[in-house]
Amino acid sequence: MPTEPTINLTETLGEFMSLPDVMLLLFLLATGIYVIYSAIFYYHWQQYGVNTAVTWITFVTYAATTLPLFLIMAGLTLTF
Repeated sequence: MPTEPTINLTETLGEFMSLPDVMLLLFLLATGIYVIYSAIFYYHWQQYGVNTAVTWITFVTYAATTLPLFLIMAGLTLTF
């Protein structure tokens, strides 16, 4: 009885796209999602924020926690 050939995802992916290309594509997708989320976040805080000091602290905290993570991710992606 003939057996079905096993499919190796790494080999199949290697024929379609190289791993650095896949990493760059995922990084660009994550960056796009981050930009869209940040724009929505900014809009809502501008429209519905009551206290400007709290809004400013929130923006600074958001940038201080997310931008370094994206810089690390970009460094790892672009050196892969």
